[in-house]
Amino acid sequence: MYPLLEFFTYSIMPYITLILVITGLIYRFSGWFRGVKIKKYRFNKNIITFIEHIIMDIFLFRSIFRVSKITWFFAVSFHLSIFAILFGHLRPFGIWSKEQLAWLGKPVEQILVETLPTILGVVFTISAFVLLIRRIIYKPTNEVSIIDDYIAILLVLLIGLVGSIMRFMEHLPQYLIIDFLPGITFVLEKTPNETLTLIHILLAQLFLIYLPFGKLFHIVTTPLNIIIAKSLGLEPYTHLDKEDGFSKLDYLEADSCTSCAICTEVCPVYEATNGEYKSYIAINRLVRSIKLKPKLRSTSSIDADMVDDIYLCLLCARCKVFCPSGINTVALGISAREYLGKKNMMPPNYKLAKDSVDKLRNVLGLPNEERGMWNEYSYTPASIMEKGSDYVYFVGCMASFSPAVQDIPVAVNEILTRAGLNYTILAGEEWCCGYPLIIGGMRDGVEELVNHNIEVIKKLGASTVIFSCPSCFLTWRMEYPENGIRLLHHTQLINQLIKDNKIKLGHINAKVTYHDPCDLGRKSGIYIEPREIIKNIPGIEFIELKENREKSLCCGGGGDVEIIDENFPALVGSKVINMADESGVQYLVTACQQCKRTFMKAAKKVGSNIRVVDIAELVLLSMENA
Repeated sequence: MYPLLEFFTYSIMPYITLILVITGLIYRFSGWFRGVKIKKYRFNKNIITFIEHIIMDIFLFRSIFRVSKITWFFAVSFHLSIFAILFGHLRPFGIWSKEQLAWLGKPVEQILVETLPTILGVVFTISAFVLLIRRIIYKPTNEVSIIDDYIAILLVLLIGLVGSIMRFMEHLPQYLIIDFLPGITFVLEKTPNETLTLIHILLAQLFLIYLPFGKLFHIVTTPLNIIIAKSLGLEPYTHLDKEDGFSKLDYLEADSCTSCAICTEVCPVYEATNGEYKSYIAINRLVRSIKLKPKLRSTSSIDADMVDDIYLCLLCARCKVFCPSGINTVALGISAREYLGKKNMMPPNYKLAKDSVDKLRNVLGLPNEERGMWNEYSYTPASIMEKGSDYVYFVGCMASFSPAVQDIPVAVNEILTRAGLNYTILAGEEWCCGYPLIIGGMRDGVEELVNHNIEVIKKLGASTVIFSCPSCFLTWRMEYPENGIRLLHHTQLINQLIKDNKIKLGHINAKVTYHDPCDLGRKSGIYIEPREIIKNIPGIEFIELKENREKSLCCGGGGDVEIIDENFPALVGSKVINMADESGVQYLVTACQQCKRTFMKAAKKVGSNIRVVDIAELVLLSMENA
């Protein structure tokens, strides 16, 4: 019926498709190689965990399941159908041919060759339609690729619709075999309707051509990104040790974004600002812009709104938990801030914070010799810089200087004293751990802080450092070089002291809930110890918050956001206060000085009477009742 078109489609177009696909892949991969080198990383030696992540994250989309089971069902159906259909059509060296399946018997052969492809085609079509509807409802906020999204979904929807119609036109379809490459054949159903056959084949070829150029390239990059991230042990959400600029992995991760908008749906800042904040999307837009338009590397012509959004990110890693592509959103956000910092586009207050750390060795701009003043309020003041101590309590900037949370080190100090531990504090010799500079994209000068803190600890001969600040704890674990010093968060130590009967707990008649700090929970994996501590206190009724553990909401105090807007964290934290009030508890317990500060402000903002305490304060109260 269309001899010329048939000749072009069946004989010429496959090779044009192949050339364009290869060209597209080179175009994509060349962008990755513009990235800087990663200086060092650690390979994941846990093979079982690695395989579990590959199965659950690549094939079963565990992260989407956490958000919506309905969306998860259609996403899994859609992607598994794509793989199955591709395997059904692309047959390397005759694999899956009817002849090779004949030994299974006629019933099994019919299921594999006819029944299963028909079912998968229908599932594929329905899933594509549902995802299209979802995209119309949940538009990726201010995402530049929204047209690309519709093109991608409509293309696969048309392929599914035409394929399904062809399947149902004949009970026993004929097959059209195209020699695609030596040893590889492309197999498509052929019906008496030549027009449908041609449309189906052309759509399939357009799909392959579009794949490396459009958003559907995430079908390739997402599995690759997850495999690389898991194999290199990059799961802890920390910043990579790399040269200045975006790394090859940064570019790969940006290309792995599916524009599903799940990061926006789960972002605490997006909700607090009624949708004005563009979530991780702003970070992704910047990285993609630099990758595709290298000239931006030497200009400051970047969208001002995009810059604001990047610096409003709390870097809480909640979007990372739900991201189906496994993107390390925290590391990418830090890289984006580093880039903007190099272009002198960081907020002015960031420069003030960096100057404070560089000159005064703390982020609050106070004389560092006052760092140990909280110790004067202790029942039994801790020793300062005492050599031969087994433990060093690294207090952190905020708890050292902020009156609102100085009760935390006082409580920790009293617990350690009553437990009979041989410990000391550094006072003025304790310098900022470097965390505010790292997450602000201002790594210059961090190495000096690191070297000083390690040197001081080693001079004292201590074998263990205790932290009540999750951010300090995370920074020492992930950014400081391995030096043989054991690192413990105070929840880990207190929990062990209880198990060893070193401290005695008394009765507290109260309903209590616990909030998981981002740097302690999602980024450090400490969920069990705080809950065991609370449940060991007699008389307490423990009630979990609706959003807990890895799904926990950020308090609002992370990401250096308070440096540019001191009222913004309380706006975000109000959601947790309201959630705690709804649960009917008297105490909101956390294990982070910044969480406590933020929640206290948020409680005042919403008029809540809930009592916000650190877990060390709760334990000390219990000890005093013993």
